Amino acid sequence: MILYYAVGGGLGHLARARRVLTKLGLSGRAAILTTAGAPELAGGIPTLHPSDGIDYASFERLIVDAFPSGLLGELKDVDMPMDYVARLLKWSDYAAATGAVMRRFETTYVVEPVTHAIDSESFVDLDLRESPVEAEPEDFWLVAHSGEEAEVQQLVRYARELQEVEGIVAPIEVARRTFPLAPLLARAARIVSAAGFNLMLETEPFREKHHPLPLPRRFDDQFTRAARRRGASAQAAVHLPPA
Repeated sequence: MILYYAVGGGLGHLARARRVLTKLGLSGRAAILTTAGAPELAGGIPTLHPSDGIDYASFERLIVDAFPSGLLGELKDVDMPMDYVARLLKWSDYAAATGAVMRRFETTYVVEPVTHAIDSESFVDLDLRESPVEAEPEDFWLVAHSGEEAEVQQLVRYARELQEVEGIVAPIEVARRTFPLAPLLARAARIVSAAGFNLMLETEPFREKHHPLPLPRRFDDQFTRAARRRGASAQAAVHLPPA
């Protein structure tokens, strides 16, 4: 049995765990360690909570999501075969806060370009994108965010400001813990969200109508992720064929 360590704030780690395990064909022999109370995001994969008292030695392998030594540094002394799922990480802040060290992993699955050094025997670029849902567009704007209510309201205000600048009057719908989210993304006239990994991944097919507003996070670098999206969109626009 494989244990996927997906402990972290929000729902992103759990959603990514499901994507990774499904992509690797491991969902039938894995469990996910998570603090997110949203088992529907696991897609049927069993979930465990740290309070259950986890005996890591009872698992054949540990796949660690984002934080090489665990969110609190609790995996520093765990001795077992480990793989790593690498996304953007403020390594300096993380290491200083947790005393984490970069251990040597057997395989590192890179799901987006990272800025921290990784010690691994092998590296695999893992594309987690899924086929986009097709739907008839509607006139509503979608604010998608599963974080705190204050952040949801910040995104709603941002959406309203965009509407005022563009002279648009349209209803705003809020999706806080909606699964699956893909149908709403396809139907919405515009999408406003933070710049977490999963939302940026899911909105990739809809980048023309997506307005990410990066939010400060302790260890996740949403600002770099959003800047990359803006840069890619600008580059694509430069190469558009003439009308």
